[in-house]
Amino acid sequence: MRNAATAMCRQYATLIKYNAGISNPAKIAIGVRPVNNSRSPINVPETSPLLNVLAATPGSQTLRYADTNTPNKAAKPFGAVQLQLFVAVGTAPAADPDSAEFYGAFTKNPIGVAFDFADDGKVATYFARWASRRGDTGPWSLPVSMRIAA
Repeated sequence: MRNAATAMCRQYATLIKYNAGISNPAKIAIGVRPVNNSRSPINVPETSPLLNVLAATPGSQTLRYADTNTPNKAAKPFGAVQLQLFVAVGTAPAADPDSAEFYGAFTKNPIGVAFDFADDGKVATYFARWASRRGDTGPWSLPVSMRIAA
């Protein structure tokens, strides 16, 4: 009964919140927050990620990321909700992020990257960029390369 009453009260609170005919002081008096039209968007950071290869074991490599402005902290910069990681596997290190394929979006350190046995002896080159909640992306990181041991 309590859950049903809470759900019904939330529906009414939403209707009251967006009703322009009810004044903001009246909304506040009953405990409903008025619409905040002065919010400013949070933009994607203008800094690039800093990638480090922590370990290379047979068939996988482990990466750690940080922000270039705060390389000793594991926290993402303000405005970034995830790190987009791209990997290019070839006989030589890649120089262009367009040659890399999207590997995944990560929110926590460290990142494990797995490889096929057919990639033994090839070079993995990593590129990364920050992404915001709206899907905007920041600048590319410098490439980081390491030979794959499978």
